[in-house]
Amino acid sequence: MNKKTIFLLPLDLKGKKQTRITPKFIRDVYNADKVDVLPEHLQKKKKNIFTVELNRLIGKISEKNKPNVEAIQIAAKDVLPESFTILNKIYAGEDSILHANNYLKSMFQSYGIKAYSFFFYEQHTFTYFPVFAEGISERARTNLLFQSHDKFLQNRTEGYIHLYFQPVLINDIFFKKKLSIQEINNYSSIVLKFLDVHKLPGLIAFFYEKDINPGQDEIETLCEKIDKDIEPLVPFLNSVFQSELNTRLDSYDFLRKIIHGIHIQTRYFQNGFYFSKLQITNFLKVEDAQAKKKSFILMLKNHLLAKEGIIEISPNELIIITKENEVEKIMSYISENVKTDFQFKINSLKYPENGKNLYLYF
Repeated sequence: MNKKTIFLLPLDLKGKKQTRITPKFIRDVYNADKVDVLPEHLQKKKKNIFTVELNRLIGKISEKNKPNVEAIQIAAKDVLPESFTILNKIYAGEDSILHANNYLKSMFQSYGIKAYSFFFYEQHTFTYFPVFAEGISERARTNLLFQSHDKFLQNRTEGYIHLYFQPVLINDIFFKKKLSIQEINNYSSIVLKFLDVHKLPGLIAFFYEKDINPGQDEIETLCEKIDKDIEPLVPFLNSVFQSELNTRLDSYDFLRKIIHGIHIQTRYFQNGFYFSKLQITNFLKVEDAQAKKKSFILMLKNHLLAKEGIIEISPNELIIITKENEVEKIMSYISENVKTDFQFKINSLKYPENGKNLYLYF
Protein backbone atom coordinates (compact mmCIF):
# COMPACT_ATOMS: atom_id res chain seq x y z
CA MET A 1 0.00 0.00 0.00
CA ASN A 2 3.08 2.28 -0.10
CA LYS A 3 2.60 2.90 -3.80
CA LYS A 4 0.53 6.04 -4.20
CA THR A 5 -2.14 6.46 -6.79
CA ILE A 6 -3.85 9.72 -7.63
CA PHE A 7 -7.50 9.70 -8.64
CA LEU A 8 -9.30 12.65 -10.22
CA LEU A 9 -12.98 12.78 -9.44
CA PRO A 10 -15.40 13.27 -11.04
CA LEU A 11 -13.77 11.78 -14.11
CA ASP A 12 -15.52 11.28 -17.45
CA LEU A 13 -13.43 8.50 -18.96
CA LYS A 14 -16.28 6.55 -20.40
CA GLY A 15 -15.08 4.19 -23.06
CA LYS A 16 -11.40 4.66 -22.14
CA LYS A 17 -9.14 1.83 -20.96
CA GLN A 18 -7.07 4.20 -18.82
CA THR A 19 -8.98 5.10 -15.68
CA ARG A 20 -6.05 6.52 -13.68
CA ILE A 21 -4.06 9.75 -14.09
CA THR A 22 -0.49 9.09 -12.95
CA PRO A 23 2.37 11.54 -12.18
CA LYS A 24 4.05 10.47 -15.46
CA PHE A 25 0.98 11.54 -17.38
CA ILE A 26 1.02 14.91 -15.63
CA ARG A 27 4.78 15.34 -16.31
CA ASP A 28 4.30 14.55 -19.99
CA VAL A 29 1.61 17.17 -20.25
CA TYR A 30 3.78 19.87 -18.66
CA ASN A 31 6.83 18.91 -20.74
CA ALA A 32 4.79 19.32 -23.92
CA ASP A 33 4.56 23.04 -23.06
CA LYS A 34 2.35 24.75 -25.65
CA VAL A 35 2.12 21.94 -28.16
CA ASP A 36 -1.50 21.13 -28.91
CA VAL A 37 -2.30 17.48 -28.44
CA LEU A 38 -5.28 16.18 -30.38
CA PRO A 39 -7.38 13.49 -28.80
CA GLU A 40 -6.65 10.01 -30.11
CA HIS A 41 -9.95 9.67 -31.99
CA LEU A 42 -9.23 12.93 -33.89
CA GLN A 43 -5.70 11.79 -34.67
CA LYS A 44 -7.15 8.67 -36.33
CA LYS A 45 -9.56 10.75 -38.41
CA LYS A 46 -6.71 13.02 -39.53
CA LYS A 47 -4.63 10.06 -40.65
CA ASN A 48 -7.55 8.68 -42.63
CA ILE A 49 -8.26 11.98 -44.36
CA PHE A 50 -4.75 13.21 -45.19
CA THR A 51 -3.54 10.20 -47.10
CA VAL A 52 -0.41 10.08 -49.25
CA GLU A 53 -2.50 10.41 -52.41
CA LEU A 54 -4.19 13.56 -51.12
CA ASN A 55 -0.86 15.11 -50.18
CA ARG A 56 0.44 14.44 -53.69
CA LEU A 57 -2.64 16.07 -55.19
CA ILE A 58 -2.24 19.15 -53.00
CA GLY A 59 1.40 19.32 -54.02
CA LYS A 60 0.51 19.20 -57.71
CA ILE A 61 -2.06 21.99 -57.32
CA SER A 62 0.41 24.16 -55.42
CA GLU A 63 3.09 23.59 -58.05
CA LYS A 64 0.64 24.46 -60.84
CA ASN A 65 -0.25 27.76 -59.18
CA LYS A 66 3.38 28.81 -58.80
CA PRO A 67 4.51 31.48 -61.32
CA ASN A 68 6.55 30.11 -64.21
CA VAL A 69 9.74 31.98 -63.45
CA GLU A 70 11.53 30.71 -66.53
CA ALA A 71 8.70 31.77 -68.85
CA ILE A 72 8.56 35.23 -67.24
CA GLN A 73 12.29 35.64 -67.65
CA ILE A 74 12.09 34.67 -71.34
CA ALA A 75 9.19 37.06 -71.95
CA ALA A 76 11.01 39.88 -70.19
CA LYS A 77 14.12 39.14 -72.21
CA ASP A 78 12.09 39.47 -75.45
CA VAL A 79 10.05 42.54 -74.49
CA LEU A 80 12.20 44.78 -72.33
CA PRO A 81 15.17 45.37 -74.67
CA GLU A 82 12.86 46.12 -77.62
CA SER A 83 9.40 47.58 -77.04
CA PHE A 84 9.98 49.03 -73.58
CA THR A 85 13.31 50.55 -74.52
CA ILE A 86 11.87 52.14 -77.66
CA LEU A 87 8.84 53.45 -75.77
CA ASN A 88 11.13 54.99 -73.15
CA LYS A 89 13.04 56.79 -75.90
CA ILE A 90 9.82 57.95 -77.55
CA TYR A 91 8.46 59.51 -74.36
CA ALA A 92 11.88 60.83 -73.35
CA GLY A 93 11.87 62.95 -76.51
CA GLU A 94 14.95 61.30 -78.02
CA ASP A 95 14.17 61.45 -81.77
CA SER A 96 10.59 60.47 -80.93
CA ILE A 97 9.36 60.26 -84.54
CA LEU A 98 12.28 58.03 -85.54
CA HIS A 99 11.72 55.65 -82.61
CA ALA A 100 7.96 55.64 -83.18
CA ASN A 101 8.63 54.54 -86.74
CA ASN A 102 10.89 51.76 -85.44
CA TYR A 103 8.23 50.66 -82.95
CA LEU A 104 5.54 50.49 -85.63
CA LYS A 105 7.84 48.80 -88.13
CA SER A 106 8.77 46.11 -85.61
CA MET A 107 5.12 45.69 -84.63
CA PHE A 108 3.88 45.16 -88.18
CA GLN A 109 6.80 42.88 -89.04
CA SER A 110 5.69 40.60 -86.21
CA TYR A 111 2.35 40.28 -88.03
CA GLY A 112 4.00 39.59 -91.39
CA ILE A 113 2.87 43.01 -92.73
CA LYS A 114 5.45 44.87 -94.84
CA ALA A 115 3.47 47.95 -95.90
CA TYR A 116 1.32 50.25 -93.78
CA SER A 117 0.41 53.87 -93.18
CA PHE A 118 -0.97 55.83 -90.20
CA PHE A 119 -3.47 58.61 -90.87
CA PHE A 120 -4.81 61.44 -88.76
CA TYR A 121 -8.19 63.04 -89.41
CA GLU A 122 -8.29 66.76 -90.16
CA GLN A 123 -11.81 67.84 -89.30
CA HIS A 124 -11.80 71.14 -91.22
CA THR A 125 -11.20 69.40 -94.55
CA PHE A 126 -12.85 66.09 -93.58
CA THR A 127 -9.70 64.32 -94.78
CA TYR A 128 -7.44 61.54 -93.47
CA PHE A 129 -3.79 62.51 -94.06
CA PRO A 130 -0.86 60.02 -93.80
CA VAL A 131 1.62 60.63 -90.97
CA PHE A 132 3.74 57.46 -90.70
CA ALA A 133 4.29 55.07 -93.62
CA GLU A 134 6.46 52.08 -94.50
CA GLY A 135 6.82 49.87 -97.57
CA ILE A 136 4.79 52.02 -99.95
CA SER A 137 5.76 54.20 -102.90
CA GLU A 138 6.33 57.94 -102.76
CA ARG A 139 3.15 58.44 -104.77
CA ALA A 140 1.12 56.50 -102.22
CA ARG A 141 2.74 58.42 -99.35
CA THR A 142 1.45 61.64 -100.94
CA ASN A 143 -1.80 60.63 -102.61
CA LEU A 144 -3.15 57.95 -100.29
CA LEU A 145 -5.76 60.31 -98.83
CA PHE A 146 -9.32 59.54 -97.78
CA GLN A 147 -12.27 61.77 -97.07
CA SER A 148 -14.88 60.90 -94.49
CA HIS A 149 -17.58 60.78 -97.15
CA ASP A 150 -15.51 58.73 -99.63
CA LYS A 151 -17.43 55.78 -101.00
CA PHE A 152 -14.45 53.61 -100.00
CA LEU A 153 -15.12 54.31 -96.31
CA GLN A 154 -18.84 53.59 -96.27
CA ASN A 155 -18.89 49.78 -95.90
CA ARG A 156 -17.47 49.88 -92.40
CA THR A 157 -17.78 46.64 -90.40
CA GLU A 158 -16.35 45.85 -86.96
CA GLY A 159 -14.17 48.96 -87.03
CA TYR A 160 -12.41 48.22 -90.33
CA ILE A 161 -12.87 48.11 -94.12
CA HIS A 162 -11.27 45.53 -96.42
CA LEU A 163 -10.73 46.64 -100.04
CA TYR A 164 -9.68 44.00 -102.59
CA PHE A 165 -7.60 45.12 -105.57
CA GLN A 166 -10.10 43.89 -108.13
CA PRO A 167 -10.46 45.59 -111.55
CA VAL A 168 -13.58 47.45 -110.48
CA LEU A 169 -11.55 49.12 -107.69
CA ILE A 170 -8.13 49.68 -109.25
CA ASN A 171 -9.74 51.15 -112.37
CA ASP A 172 -11.84 53.55 -110.32
CA ILE A 173 -10.78 57.09 -111.23
CA PHE A 174 -10.85 58.22 -107.59
CA PHE A 175 -8.93 55.22 -106.24
CA LYS A 176 -6.27 54.49 -108.83
CA LYS A 177 -4.65 57.91 -108.35
CA LYS A 178 -3.96 57.00 -104.71
CA LEU A 179 -1.56 54.16 -105.54
CA SER A 180 1.33 53.45 -107.89
CA ILE A 181 2.07 50.38 -110.03
CA GLN A 182 4.17 49.14 -107.08
CA GLU A 183 1.16 48.77 -104.79
CA ILE A 184 -1.08 47.29 -107.48
CA ASN A 185 1.53 44.66 -108.45
CA ASN A 186 2.78 43.73 -104.97
CA TYR A 187 -0.39 43.66 -102.90
CA SER A 188 -3.79 41.98 -103.13
CA SER A 189 -5.82 44.20 -100.81
CA ILE A 190 -5.76 46.97 -98.21
CA VAL A 191 -7.38 47.09 -94.78
CA LEU A 192 -8.45 50.42 -93.30
CA LYS A 193 -8.71 50.12 -89.52
CA PHE A 194 -10.19 53.01 -87.55
CA LEU A 195 -8.72 54.10 -84.21
CA ASP A 196 -12.02 54.89 -82.49
CA VAL A 197 -11.35 52.42 -79.67
CA HIS A 198 -8.35 54.56 -78.67
CA LYS A 199 -10.27 57.84 -79.00
CA LEU A 200 -7.81 58.84 -81.73
CA PRO A 201 -8.99 60.83 -84.78
CA GLY A 202 -7.38 58.61 -87.38
CA LEU A 203 -7.00 55.22 -89.01
CA ILE A 204 -4.38 52.64 -89.97
CA ALA A 205 -4.02 51.21 -93.47
CA PHE A 206 -2.06 48.01 -94.06
CA PHE A 207 -1.54 45.93 -97.19
CA TYR A 208 -1.73 42.18 -97.73
CA GLU A 209 0.74 40.68 -100.19
CA LYS A 210 -0.34 39.32 -103.56
CA ASP A 211 -0.64 35.65 -102.55
CA ILE A 212 -2.47 36.28 -99.25
CA ASN A 213 -6.27 36.43 -99.07
CA PRO A 214 -7.27 36.64 -95.39
CA GLY A 215 -10.73 35.82 -94.10
CA GLN A 216 -12.83 38.01 -91.84
CA ASP A 217 -11.85 36.12 -88.66
CA GLU A 218 -8.17 36.50 -89.47
CA ILE A 219 -8.51 40.25 -90.08
CA GLU A 220 -10.49 40.75 -86.87
CA THR A 221 -7.86 38.83 -84.88
CA LEU A 222 -5.09 40.95 -86.38
CA CYS A 223 -7.02 44.16 -85.62
CA GLU A 224 -7.30 43.07 -81.97
CA LYS A 225 -3.53 42.52 -81.84
CA ILE A 226 -2.91 45.94 -83.36
CA ASP A 227 -5.17 47.59 -80.78
CA LYS A 228 -3.29 45.86 -77.97
CA ASP A 229 0.18 46.68 -79.30
CA ILE A 230 -0.42 50.35 -80.07
CA GLU A 231 -2.08 51.00 -76.70
CA PRO A 232 1.26 52.14 -75.11
CA LEU A 233 1.77 54.46 -78.08
CA VAL A 234 -1.61 56.20 -77.87
CA PRO A 235 -0.51 59.27 -75.79
CA PHE A 236 2.34 59.88 -78.24
CA LEU A 237 0.11 59.44 -81.31
CA ASN A 238 -2.40 61.81 -79.76
CA SER A 239 0.28 64.50 -79.42
CA VAL A 240 1.50 63.90 -82.98
CA PHE A 241 -2.01 64.19 -84.37
CA GLN A 242 -2.57 67.41 -82.43
CA SER A 243 0.72 68.82 -83.71
CA GLU A 244 -0.24 67.96 -87.29
CA LEU A 245 -3.60 69.64 -86.79
CA ASN A 246 -2.03 72.80 -85.37
CA THR A 247 0.39 72.99 -88.29
CA ARG A 248 -2.42 72.71 -90.79
CA LEU A 249 -4.58 75.22 -88.92
CA ASP A 250 -1.81 77.81 -89.31
CA SER A 251 -2.36 77.74 -93.06
CA TYR A 252 -6.05 76.90 -92.92
CA ASP A 253 -7.32 80.50 -93.04
CA PHE A 254 -5.10 81.28 -96.01
CA LEU A 255 -6.26 78.19 -97.92
CA ARG A 256 -9.86 78.92 -97.03
CA LYS A 257 -9.59 82.34 -98.65
CA ILE A 258 -8.03 80.79 -101.76
CA ILE A 259 -10.74 78.13 -102.00
CA HIS A 260 -13.41 80.76 -101.50
CA GLY A 261 -11.89 82.66 -104.43
CA ILE A 262 -11.89 79.48 -106.54
CA HIS A 263 -15.57 78.90 -105.77
CA ILE A 264 -16.39 82.43 -106.90
CA GLN A 265 -14.23 82.06 -110.02
CA THR A 266 -15.82 78.74 -111.01
CA ARG A 267 -19.50 79.46 -110.33
CA TYR A 268 -20.02 79.75 -114.09
CA PHE A 269 -18.63 76.28 -114.77
CA GLN A 270 -21.54 74.08 -113.68
CA ASN A 271 -20.17 70.99 -115.45
CA GLY A 272 -16.73 71.19 -113.86
CA PHE A 273 -13.45 72.89 -114.64
CA TYR A 274 -9.72 72.30 -114.88
CA PHE A 275 -7.56 73.10 -111.91
CA SER A 276 -3.99 73.69 -113.13
CA LYS A 277 -1.17 74.32 -110.68
CA LEU A 278 1.73 76.15 -112.30
CA GLN A 279 5.06 76.33 -110.48
CA ILE A 280 8.00 78.54 -111.48
CA THR A 281 10.84 76.15 -110.61
CA ASN A 282 13.71 78.67 -110.98
CA PHE A 283 11.99 81.69 -109.43
CA LEU A 284 14.78 82.40 -106.92
CA LYS A 285 17.45 82.26 -109.63
CA VAL A 286 15.84 84.79 -111.97
CA GLU A 287 16.89 88.40 -111.58
CA ASP A 288 14.03 90.81 -110.81
CA ALA A 289 11.71 87.79 -110.67
CA GLN A 290 8.78 89.59 -109.03
CA ALA A 291 8.45 92.18 -111.80
CA LYS A 292 8.89 89.56 -114.52
CA LYS A 293 6.20 87.41 -112.90
CA LYS A 294 3.69 90.29 -113.05
CA SER A 295 4.41 90.74 -116.75
CA PHE A 296 4.03 87.02 -117.34
CA ILE A 297 0.65 86.90 -115.52
CA LEU A 298 -0.71 89.78 -117.63
CA MET A 299 0.41 87.97 -120.76
CA LEU A 300 -1.13 84.70 -119.56
CA LYS A 301 -4.49 86.37 -118.85
CA ASN A 302 -4.68 87.47 -122.47
CA HIS A 303 -4.94 83.81 -123.48
CA LEU A 304 -7.76 82.95 -121.04
CA LEU A 305 -11.51 83.23 -121.52
CA ALA A 306 -13.46 85.99 -119.76
CA LYS A 307 -14.75 83.66 -117.00
CA GLU A 308 -11.40 81.94 -116.44
CA GLY A 309 -8.90 83.20 -113.89
CA ILE A 310 -5.52 83.11 -112.15
CA ILE A 311 -4.96 82.96 -108.37
CA GLU A 312 -1.53 83.39 -106.75
CA ILE A 313 -0.97 80.96 -103.87
CA SER A 314 2.75 81.64 -103.25
CA PRO A 315 5.54 83.78 -104.76
CA ASN A 316 6.32 81.08 -107.33
CA GLU A 317 2.98 79.23 -107.67
CA LEU A 318 -0.23 80.00 -109.53
CA ILE A 319 -3.61 78.30 -109.78
CA ILE A 320 -5.17 78.63 -113.25
CA ILE A 321 -8.89 77.93 -113.57
CA THR A 322 -10.03 77.04 -117.10
CA LYS A 323 -13.13 75.54 -118.69
CA GLU A 324 -11.09 73.18 -120.87
CA ASN A 325 -7.69 71.57 -120.45
CA GLU A 326 -5.87 74.34 -122.35
CA VAL A 327 -3.11 75.46 -119.97
CA GLU A 328 -0.34 73.27 -121.38
CA LYS A 329 -1.21 74.39 -124.91
CA ILE A 330 -1.14 78.02 -123.78
CA MET A 331 2.22 77.59 -122.03
CA SER A 332 3.64 75.86 -125.07
CA TYR A 333 2.51 78.76 -127.28
CA ILE A 334 4.00 81.34 -124.90
CA SER A 335 7.33 79.50 -124.71
CA GLU A 336 7.57 79.37 -128.51
CA ASN A 337 6.64 83.00 -129.12
CA VAL A 338 7.78 84.96 -126.07
CA LYS A 339 11.21 84.97 -124.50
CA THR A 340 11.08 84.27 -120.76
CA ASP A 341 13.67 83.40 -118.14
CA PHE A 342 11.21 81.27 -116.18
CA GLN A 343 11.00 77.49 -116.18
CA PHE A 344 7.65 75.90 -115.41
CA LYS A 345 6.12 72.76 -114.00
CA ILE A 346 2.41 72.17 -114.67
CA ASN A 347 -0.06 69.77 -113.09
CA SER A 348 -3.67 69.81 -114.34
CA LEU A 349 -6.62 68.02 -112.70
CA LYS A 350 -10.28 67.89 -113.62
CA TYR A 351 -12.79 68.97 -110.98
CA PRO A 352 -14.79 67.19 -109.61
CA GLU A 353 -13.52 63.98 -111.26
CA ASN A 354 -10.50 63.91 -108.94
CA GLY A 355 -12.53 64.54 -105.79
CA LYS A 356 -14.99 67.15 -104.55
CA ASN A 357 -12.70 68.40 -101.79
CA LEU A 358 -10.60 71.21 -103.26
CA TYR A 359 -8.01 70.78 -100.52
CA LEU A 360 -6.91 67.58 -102.25
CA TYR A 361 -5.88 69.55 -105.33
CA PHE A 362 -3.21 71.47 -103.47
